[in-house]
Amino acid sequence: MNVWLPFLLAATTQATVEVQVPVTHYRPSKMVALMRGDHGGTSLLGDRLEAVPVDAKGIIVLSGDKTEVEAAKQFVALTDVERRGASFTITIDSSADRMKYEVRVSLKSNQLWKTSDGDTDTTIAMKPRINADGSVSLSLVTQVRSSEVQTMVRLKAGQTIRVSPNSEEETVGRIVEGRAVKSYSNMVPAPRITVRCDRLDLPRRRR
Repeated sequence: MNVWLPFLLAATTQATVEVQVPVTHYRPSKMVALMRGDHGGTSLLGDRLEAVPVDAKGIIVLSGDKTEVEAAKQFVALTDVERRGASFTITIDSSADRMKYEVRVSLKSNQLWKTSDGDTDTTIAMKPRINADGSVSLSLVTQVRSSEVQTMVRLKAGQTIRVSPNSEEETVGRIVEGRAVKSYSNMVPAPRITVRCDRLDLPRRRR
């Protein structure tokens, strides 16, 4: 019998731990995705650490090497902070559809938001990132039918960006007695889209 076996087993048992870590400001499964490096960066998970998200309870179950578990707990503590937000007003003005309307939305920093309107064939995706200088970097993708425009812009509260998707040309036929006797081009104007930054949650100044 190996005289060192009991000591090795005891050391292994002491080094392996399992803890439940509460997550307050994120969905636990999304926090685990950050730990895996799904959005860029080095993965914290591996053979020595396992993270199981339990979204219903708002916790992550960490198990594995004690050192790795402590590092993962520190990562969660640093990442799980309340994100600042921004409010926007999106205006869509479509002369072809005889429609003009506004959409107001409040988003957290790094939150991806999408909306789609069937009447104007418009899809909008936007993702803000709140900067320390009191501005917001806005990633904006607008699609009107087959025309897509990708924009990255930095805004401050009260500023507006205008997006201009390309108008599309379609062929229209005129029917007379069941026969197509004439066709002509019809340039369909794309909707005019503006995005205004109404409000930014800025960090409080220290006294």
